[in-house]
Amino acid sequence: MTPADPSDPGDQLDPVDRLARRRREIARRHHPDRGGDPAVFVAEMERLAREASPEPVAEAPVSIVARRRRWRSLRRSTQRLADGVRARLPRHVPGARRYGRL
Repeated sequence: MTPADPSDPGDQLDPVDRLARRRREIARRHHPDRGGDPAVFVAEMERLAREASPEPVAEAPVSIVARRRRWRSLRRSTQRLADGVRARLPRHVPGARRYGRL
């Protein structure tokens, strides 16, 4: 199929879907987990981002996923600490666990 072929299903997609399709295509060809070169993968994705959005994209120093992971870990450890303290409080203190050990 040629790009100008009216039977090409890619021509009927909106721009967001077309961009997602191009990203997946780049990932299939160049992703390091599939044996591709990481530098080529990053360069192709950056090129695609520049084509899709001509204004510069701000780069965050820490990814959102890493930030979420850090908060989740902090929340879990805080909850474990609070559970441990509540388990050791006398029963008459507010916030103490109200059940006995079996």
